[in-house]
Amino acid sequence: MLPRFGHVPELDAVAGTVARVRREHRLVMNSLGVEKPQEWLGDDRNGYAAQIAAHLLVTGVHRARLLGYGRKDLVRLLDATGIE
Repeated sequence: MLPRFGHVPELDAVAGTVARVRREHRLVMNSLGVEKPQEWLGDDRNGYAAQIAAHLLVTGVHRARLLGYGRKDLVRLLDATGIE
């Protein structure tokens, strides 16, 4: 069963696609595009890549709030990605 976002059909569509790709192809969609791949290199949880990840998450949450999405909407989207 795919997560539902009620009044947010755009998130429903993205969550459904992410869940389907993960289920059918065992591929985790963790990005819709990265401008600068070098920003994501490294596995230091306190390094530059971690700072970029935190910045994007906080920026995304802010943008989602401006668009009227709530915490439950965002948690459902995260759950659809398969993140643990």
